[in-house]
Amino acid sequence: MKHQREMLAEHGTTLMLLKPSSLLQAAQADLKRRGRNAEEATADAPSYEQFAFHRSHVRKAADAHDLLIRALMEPGLGQASGKYNTRLIYGNGELLLKAIHLAADRLVDRDCVMLDGSCDCERSEGATFPECRKAPA
Repeated sequence: MKHQREMLAEHGTTLMLLKPSSLLQAAQADLKRRGRNAEEATADAPSYEQFAFHRSHVRKAADAHDLLIRALMEPGLGQASGKYNTRLIYGNGELLLKAIHLAADRLVDRDCVMLDGSCDCERSEGATFPECRKAPA
């Protein structure tokens, strides 16, 4: 017997509406999970926490912004996932794009980015977006 959410998804009905901030938080949480999974792999009794995003994207991502970009650029991996939540994330490119913009707003120092995309701050030495990032808090 199918779950209610699977039946709704087949008919194009959404059970919940995700927000860009939710995707950004999920990406950040997956990166923390990646660290914990790596630590646990060296322990005697390894435990593995599953990711919301596709594991290959989580493993390769430099940060949450990068993870969101990977999800947008390669949605097929997540859409083919056996996990409902992963398919939900990867199935909405518009929402991923909004989350990417939100992540960029939080990571990029808008005071130093020039109109041509170059960066005018001391940290960047002429880097362009997205390499010009705010210093970690």
